[in-house]
Amino acid sequence: MGLTMTNIEKLSNFELLIELIYDGQSRMVESLMDEEPIDTSLIYKLLASRTGKPHINKFEYWYKWFVDEATNETALDKNTIKWLNDFRCKFKKFMGRI
Repeated sequence: MGLTMTNIEKLSNFELLIELIYDGQSRMVESLMDEEPIDTSLIYKLLASRTGKPHINKFEYWYKWFVDEATNETALDKNTIKWLNDFRCKFKKFMGRI
């Protein structure tokens, strides 16, 4: 019997970053909705294996990599990740004031 890819392994780096922004509970990646919450340590491990980068369990590291260093990602995807992260940060700040 051959090995099959899990749903998380089929995701693009863009989709993986979306899941990381929302701690594995984005509800935005359709193929993972039934599996959420996703263990973010699996996402970090997968990104490290794909990129050859160190296995670092910090969103900020992978966010910076995606936005500044990833060469196979589109400008639209990079801008979308920036926007989603900015929205999340502003939302957290707003909720902290209520």
